[in-house]
Amino acid sequence: MQTVLDRRTGAERTFTMVLFILIVVFFAGCIQQKPEKVPVIEVSFKHYIISDQHVVEINYVKKTEISLEKVKITKSPPFPSVMAYAIYPKGNKIIVSPVAYTSIANQGDNITLYIGIEKDELPESGTKVDVYVEVWNKASKKLAADRGEFVWE
Repeated sequence: MQTVLDRRTGAERTFTMVLFILIVVFFAGCIQQKPEKVPVIEVSFKHYIISDQHVVEINYVKKTEISLEKVKITKSPPFPSVMAYAIYPKGNKIIVSPVAYTSIANQGDNITLYIGIEKDELPESGTKVDVYVEVWNKASKKLAADRGEFVWE
């Protein structure tokens, strides 16, 4: 006794298999994967140019998590720019984080940068982290700076 599948021709079986694969691929593409979130240091600050003088003041610094594709890690930011980085102890050494930066022309009360940190250099829980925001001109001269701190949890 033959089943319905046994009576199908090779072409029908191939068509059915291709249709099945296309349906699986379609639904797999529709499923949105959540972007990987990574811990970073969020720095909110004010930056203004008043009478040709740069003024920078940190509003707050904190640990947060953002999607990996939003993290930019650099050890050599462009000049001129407003830069943010962190310094903290880990083991028997002092870690200097990569630098986050924005244009020196960027002014306002709530500018936010995210300092990304290499996975193996993340601070340990309870570590005091110093965060610096500095304004540098194209001749590598520091024009303004502020410092904030928080405890990594």
